[in-house]
Amino acid sequence: MLRLLRIMHNLQYGASLVEYGLLVLLIALVAILAVSFAGDQNSLLYSEIASAVDH
Repeated sequence: MLRLLRIMHNLQYGASLVEYGLLVLLIALVAILAVSFAGDQNSLLYSEIASAVDH
């Protein structure tokens, strides 16, 4: 019985580790998308400013 409880504890620890890994992956993906979107917006803004200065 004790052996079964140890196995169950190890399985739960592994599942928690996988869940934390997926959470970190999701946060990283959102951060990358946010930086990419902000970069595109800043590039557009700088292009508009450069065009206005040229004229």
